[in-house]
Amino acid sequence: HFPGEAFSQPTVAVAFGMRLLTLNTLRCADPRLGRHSELVVVPCVRRCARKDVDEGRLRLVATKVQMRESAFDKPFLLHVLPSLEWAALREAASAVGVTSLPETLDDEMRTDEGFLRALHHVLFDVHVIEGELICKESGQVFKVEDGRPNMMLPEDLV
Repeated sequence: HFPGEAFSQPTVAVAFGMRLLTLNTLRCADPRLGRHSELVVVPCVRRCARKDVDEGRLRLVATKVQMRESAFDKPFLLHVLPSLEWAALREAASAVGVTSLPETLDDEMRTDEGFLRALHHVLFDVHVIEGELICKESGQVFKVEDGRPNMMLPEDLV
């Protein structure tokens, strides 16, 4: 992990939590945002990916975080690296106490083993156990409980 950064410890054991990699791909599917023609909805979970990466972006408010070390998988990390929304990852990392991610990602960092291991830790080893995901556009709040984000919209919005 990044030196000098503290993380809160959970009071209950949970099998897993929401990883920051997962959060980096989630978007709000609130129909009040009004741009349904731009949505690509993944059928079983009502999550959406928008063409404009800032639309529907979710802000994390973490109240319980757990560290779970995982095996470093450099090929997979390099595979997902181009799809990361870097500014959003930095914001989510900051919400769980990681404030040392660089402002921008450059090509040199992609070959730096130490940086890649630290990034792996942020993406795969930080598990959000409790908190909220808040849509920056609509204000819709989605709870994270027992490590699982509940992305269901209220019935009046479906």
